[in-house]
Amino acid sequence: MENNKINLFREVLSLRNYSPQTIKTYLKAVNNFFQFSGLTKPTQDSLYKFTLSLNEKKLSFSHIKNSVMAVRLYSDLVWGLRLHSNFLSKYRKKAAGCFKY
Repeated sequence: MENNKINLFREVLSLRNYSPQTIKTYLKAVNNFFQFSGLTKPTQDSLYKFTLSLNEKKLSFSHIKNSVMAVRLYSDLVWGLRLHSNFLSKYRKKAAGCFKY
C-alpha cells in the first residue's frame, strides 16, 4: 500500500472532522482491502469480491457496510474514482452470514 496515499486519506478525513476512532476504523478497512486484493488502486470488481470475502467470514452487516464505505471514500478522495455499492441493497441481513442470495 502506498503510504503517501494513505497519509493523504488520513489528512483529508481529519480536515473533514472525522473522529479519531472513525479515521482509525477507515484506515484499517482500507488496509484490509489492500491485503485482500493485492491492488494499489480499488476497482469495482475488487470491492465486490472484498465484500463477499467479508461475508464469508460471517462478519456483521454493519461491519461489512462500514468497510465498503471506507474503501469507496478512499477511492473517491484519493483516486477520484466513484465506486458504487448498489449490491449491498440487494441483500438482507441473516443470523449466519449477512447476504441472502
